[in-house]
Amino acid sequence: MCNVDTLALVAESLGIQPSALENALSYKTKLVKKELCTVFLDSDGASDNRNDLAKTLYSLLFTWLNEHINQHLCRDNFDTFIGLFDLPGPQNMTGRSNSLDQFCINFANEQLHHFVQQCLFESHIDEYQSEGISKHVPPPSPISYFDNSECVRLFQNRPGGLIHIVDDQAHWSHKKTDHMMVEAFTKQLGNHSSFKLGGGLDRSGFLMFTICLFNGPVTYSSEAFLERNLDALNSDFTALLHGTAVGTGVVDGGEGAGSINPFVQVAAQQPVKPMWVPSTGQKNTVHHMPHNNTTTGTAPTITEEECEDEDVAVPQNTGTPCVTGKFCAPLDTLFDTLGDTQNWFVFCINLNNSQLLNQLEERLVKGQVHSAGLVEVAEWGGSNVQGGRDGTPAEQIERMGVALGLGETDVVLGQHKVFLSQAAFHAMEDYLHAADVEEQKHNQMHEAEVEAGLDV
Repeated sequence: MCNVDTLALVAESLGIQPSALENALSYKTKLVKKELCTVFLDSDGASDNRNDLAKTLYSLLFTWLNEHINQHLCRDNFDTFIGLFDLPGPQNMTGRSNSLDQFCINFANEQLHHFVQQCLFESHIDEYQSEGISKHVPPPSPISYFDNSECVRLFQNRPGGLIHIVDDQAHWSHKKTDHMMVEAFTKQLGNHSSFKLGGGLDRSGFLMFTICLFNGPVTYSSEAFLERNLDALNSDFTALLHGTAVGTGVVDGGEGAGSINPFVQVAAQQPVKPMWVPSTGQKNTVHHMPHNNTTTGTAPTITEEECEDEDVAVPQNTGTPCVTGKFCAPLDTLFDTLGDTQNWFVFCINLNNSQLLNQLEERLVKGQVHSAGLVEVAEWGGSNVQGGRDGTPAEQIERMGVALGLGETDVVLGQHKVFLSQAAFHAMEDYLHAADVEEQKHNQMHEAEVEAGLDV
């Protein structure tokens, strides 16, 4: 260990002994043929361990912040809610190989893109028919757009999807290897249009595979894929922060005693699953999760017929949900919730890859516009209509259209809702905004008159 001063500073911040931190970075406990072995790491392995510890601390901090907010904001009854959805954009690393992190993030972006497509191009068609306004809007699917449903199914299918295979192989990690995982991909999905075995081997000699996403193909290295899928929280880091088991004779503050920092102690004790799981789609559905519930996120039961295929194996009852399984569970809840809300989409375009001001890379921007389907969105959006409030009489609707200079198809009265085209919505929004400005001016004038004693 060269930078002893930095080691001591980090150890002091975490409330642990420098020697304990040095051991956690220099050694790693691994399961080798059903036996736990301590492996001495070289400089590259120690660097990876350091990065993993930083990710673990960030994860624990993020989980603590999430639970802290939920405990103060979650209520059993609510009429409206605000949800924060923080998701990195699609990732394709250039300086290093894409791995499990990019696999999960890109899957989430693929599912989000599919959700946006369904909302913009498909979901309203049944509503138009049930409301009896189909004659006022274009026929179903008038715009040809790239549908990424097959790629989403490539990830999600059970059995036989990428995530299902990764989870199954990880649960049999003492018998399976990353090479065998890619072979299982090829056997199950070799003919799929969005999957191909790509590029041979990476620099470390591991097989690579390519997934064709909505924004282009991304090639992944299989190196440590199964290990990372099981390594939700490194046991060495758990022992470092929590300390060794009770009754081992370790004194407080000594090596193996865990952190003496009160905040680190609280953050490190976060359960694997959230304590609060509010179903924001309906009222009265907030409930507490038991701390020992680890069922969600594990692979489902597989039938005997499926067991005949050695590449789709029944997972061991390890009690530890895989990373991909835990990642998918909240995504499902998120999109179920978004499906019950009124969504407004904002498309962000990255002007350049260098994060420079006033620099536009034309090819990059065109690629994003094309992959996001913004041309199709613009063509379809001009004739799309949005649902409004219930119960407005037909006469008032007609008078409003005349007052705002709107056409017959800009304001349409359905069975239970009033539908507005984008032109009608913007006209009404501009009218209300102007009225709001006038009202603010009037209120300010009235307040000034009151202060001056001119109000009668």
